[in-house]
Amino acid sequence: MIGKVQYCVIVLLSLLSFISSADTDFSHLTLQGIKTVAIQIEGINPDYKRYDLDQERLLQTTEQQLNKAGFNIISLSEAFKMEEVSLIKISLDEIKSDFGFSTFAVRLDVKEKIPLPRREGAFISATIWNAGIHGSMRHDEVNKIRTAVAELLTKFINEHHQQNNF
Repeated sequence: MIGKVQYCVIVLLSLLSFISSADTDFSHLTLQGIKTVAIQIEGINPDYKRYDLDQERLLQTTEQQLNKAGFNIISLSEAFKMEEVSLIKISLDEIKSDFGFSTFAVRLDVKEKIPLPRREGAFISATIWNAGIHGSMRHDEVNKIRTAVAELLTKFINEHHQQNNF
């Protein structure tokens, strides 16, 4: 049996752990200097091709939006060979219901290479910026996914331009 003092201590510790585990964004100017990017897209349902949404088309519109914003786009294979390149990763998760609706989440992560010491050409990647959008749609409303990707790219571009004094 727990006494009142022990109960208060447990509650206090719970509150302190909640406060200390709160998400504090301790980052600054993470997008500064990014000029060259590679793009990776994953999670596009192959059935959406009949609604003009597939990985290739989404990649093409993403490249156009980033090119227009002044970014140099390279392939993933080229990105492994270059030092000063970031990865823009767009991920889609979807849960289909039995009622003809789906919920979706689109996430955009910007990853940066962190070189590993004592290993030439070796690196790990760290997420330096991310954002996401979720929503619901019918199977024929896949345009909502395109819109979500465009909104996330616009958010990224705006923050990048602010950090780089465009």
